[in-house]
Amino acid sequence: MFSSSAQTSSNQIDYNVNSLFWAPRISFQDTDSSAYPSSYFTSEALWKYEYKPVSAVLLRVTDDDDSIVNTVQHLLKYPFINEVYIHNFVPNRPLTVDKLKIDGQVSTPIEILEVKEEELKSLARFTSCATAARLYCYFQDDTFINNYMDSLYTNFLRFPSIIHANSKPSHYEKEMTWRFYNKDIRLHTGYADFRYGAFVPRWKVQTFLTQLGKSGLLKENMREAEHYFSIWMNQYPWLLSNPPHLANGVKATDYDVAYPSALDTYTYDAIRHLQRSLENDQSEAPQDYFDRQEEEPLLPHRDVRSSCANDKCLLFTNLESYVRPEDIHFDYRNITSIEKIEGLYEQASSRTEWGQHSYHNAVDSDPSTCWDTLKAPRKGDYFGLMLVGSLNANTLSLYTTNEFSKPEKQLLVSVLAESESGWIQFSAGWLVCMLLHVTIDPEQPGIIIDFIDNQQPPSTFRLLLLDFIILILQVIRVLVTSSLSSQLLLHGTVVTTLAVPPALATAFGADTVTVMLPSRERRTASGEDLNSAEELLYHNELVVDIGLRSCLRNIMYAEVEDGNAARDGSDSLPV
Repeated sequence: MFSSSAQTSSNQIDYNVNSLFWAPRISFQDTDSSAYPSSYFTSEALWKYEYKPVSAVLLRVTDDDDSIVNTVQHLLKYPFINEVYIHNFVPNRPLTVDKLKIDGQVSTPIEILEVKEEELKSLARFTSCATAARLYCYFQDDTFINNYMDSLYTNFLRFPSIIHANSKPSHYEKEMTWRFYNKDIRLHTGYADFRYGAFVPRWKVQTFLTQLGKSGLLKENMREAEHYFSIWMNQYPWLLSNPPHLANGVKATDYDVAYPSALDTYTYDAIRHLQRSLENDQSEAPQDYFDRQEEEPLLPHRDVRSSCANDKCLLFTNLESYVRPEDIHFDYRNITSIEKIEGLYEQASSRTEWGQHSYHNAVDSDPSTCWDTLKAPRKGDYFGLMLVGSLNANTLSLYTTNEFSKPEKQLLVSVLAESESGWIQFSAGWLVCMLLHVTIDPEQPGIIIDFIDNQQPPSTFRLLLLDFIILILQVIRVLVTSSLSSQLLLHGTVVTTLAVPPALATAFGADTVTVMLPSRERRTASGEDLNSAEELLYHNELVVDIGLRSCLRNIMYAEVEDGNAARDGSDSLPV
């Protein structure tokens, strides 16, 4: 954790990271299997520990043969998926277990339910979950592959009574406005989309079916049950901003994913019905099956925001740019549509386009993207990583546009111990260019960084200066490459390749730089020694110093000894 002081708000949060929740040691190189081994889900292990096997309920909605196969095969990599129910909503493509091409060693039960004359639509998720063998269910459509199964499951294990769901980043922004609050009747709820993957408690599903039975809804509305479920739980779902991938592995775009056309209608009907029910029974022991007590952790303490791209960790931070639902008093008599409540959130918000502020940009393993916090961090703000497993990570690299000249005085770094001692502080390392390296001890489930003092956003001048420096580097690279491609190297020239710091790789346009340097011993045709104090290459180190002006002079203005000599291929080398 990177934070401001030992007495930060993050210390007041129950992170619920008992060591039994953590998988054994994992590796960044292991990308084909779950961090949770199958031995954790035997009868003996489940009796001893608190891991939770789940029943997966899939809706087949994609009209092709491959999507459902890819989705099921992906899910079966995860031992916590204990059984699979598939509702086939594509009647022209009958489905059998054999068509799923399951590995013969997989023993997970799979049941396929074909569409009958009475189509259930999304209600099918809940009818299957309510009668499933396990106490928790996993929902998903076959259109997508959930590449964040382990991390989403890890957060679910911490607080399993809450609905945990992935949300497409561009939709996450909108779903933050589909949160409803009315203190007078204890209304506090929100919407969750189950298409990308979600963990839900079975008892909530059973309660929901009871609510439906007493609601008097028309069949048409009941078939759209997924738009009512999370709203009627009267609890905020825990959404992670994670980019979805299609079943073929390609990252989904806004053109691939759209909201159902009637979403606004059914969602508004759900919240209006909930408000009426809460108003009709305000006794101490209501009999309408709608919850009144808000679940913990409360919304301000739900600081886990996104999964790491490699599914090995979770980003958590208190830095957010959304209007809190308690700032918008909801009453369906005054707010008569979903569009109107979206407008109220927009009026109260100072945000710009959400794309650059999406949390996943901080942990997408792509140095060319950046999580823009919108506002400069203040004292007490923090961010950190919660590891899915026990990871032997000796270095944490932070990419930032702000220079931390003395990180040990600007940032407080802590790790979360698997004991009652909680967060343990330790010192930061050093800053090189745009890379902040922080050494951490292995076997720690979390790291958090607090800001010791208020930070200032970079000025326009500094940003323009940075762009100008990058432009100059690009121009130098082009000039050097052009010159080398038109000249021959002198005899005895040494060619060496230098690694470019990741933070500067984008500016140079290459991960390595090939530098051609004169050899240590240079003589003229008459035997005169040309070695000088400005020598560029030394024997005791590969390259100790490269003087830019001298280097360019020796390379760009090298004399050609033999005009007929063969080229050395330098024109194809990145410089």
